[in-house]
Amino acid sequence: MRVARLSVLFVFAWSCCAEATSEQMQAAYLCRFLDFVEWPPTVFDSSRTLTLCVIGNQTLTRVLEGLAPGVSVSGRSIVIRQVADPKQAKACQVLFLTGRRQTVAKQLADLQLAPILTVSDIPTFGNDGGIITFYLKNGHLLFDINVENAKRRKLSISSQLLQLSSGVQ
Repeated sequence: MRVARLSVLFVFAWSCCAEATSEQMQAAYLCRFLDFVEWPPTVFDSSRTLTLCVIGNQTLTRVLEGLAPGVSVSGRSIVIRQVADPKQAKACQVLFLTGRRQTVAKQLADLQLAPILTVSDIPTFGNDGGIITFYLKNGHLLFDINVENAKRRKLSISSQLLQLSSGVQ
């Protein structure tokens, strides 16, 4: 049932947003992913928020800021932050990175193995240590998941989300 509901939401993101920008589609997906990832219990302590950070894409940050007020994850409200570097991202539970491959690979390395769900639209992201990689194919936003990188960061990705991904490493 939950996979069917999730599938409908992703199909909705594809079909209703035919004229949507890449950032609008990515933001919709990012918000939906949050229900299907488990962080180590120590990540949240008593916090009632989940922080989603963006490095390098201010348009995505603005779109997420528009979506976040209507989204909650396990009773936690979503906080959106634009950050300049990985040191600022250590307090984030989700981090979207974009830019040049070499820069993003270094930013990932700077985070070491912090329990952060890392997402990008750089094609080699999973090979560089990232977890979820977005890409466009025939006008549809698709994503790959690197499960090994998630495990290294002590994150658990739901099998339901894995089934919807285009590829699992």
